[in-house]
Amino acid sequence: MALVEALRADGYAVAEYAGGDKYLPALEPDGLAFAYVVDDMDDELRVVLHVGGGTLSRMYRVQDAGRAFEYIPLGFWTFRQ
Repeated sequence: MALVEALRADGYAVAEYAGGDKYLPALEPDGLAFAYVVDDMDDELRVVLHVGGGTLSRMYRVQDAGRAFEYIPLGFWTFRQ
């Protein structure tokens, strides 16, 4: 919840998704299609970005740091085209 609130506070549109049909990203005129998904897996998050015809993904460990959370990358971004 903290990540969703922080993203919204920074101006990101966040849609919480419970399953079913795959999201279809919006296409801006003269631009690339863009959509993102954040999957919560206990103490880890998976961030998936869909840009044009490609997909970027990365795992993060969520660590409680007192009043805030730290998001620690668990590797590099992977790209699938």
